[in-house]
Amino acid sequence: MTEAVELLKPALAALSPDERLSVADWIYESADHQVDPEFLEELERRRRDYESGRSPGIPAEEVFRKLRERFG
Repeated sequence: MTEAVELLKPALAALSPDERLSVADWIYESADHQVDPEFLEELERRRRDYESGRSPGIPAEEVFRKLRERFG
């Protein structure tokens, strides 16, 4: 990671969950032009499913555990 990213981490960690989500949303929106539109559509569909309760999501711990199992 760049030095700038490392410097931002403590400030971002101090934000409330809502503030962090707001920053994440801003980053997501600012990257739209650099990401495959089909990928963005899939992300939006998954977000809508999660927010509507149709998909409960997967706890991060489980996702990271599966990634470690798969990729070591």
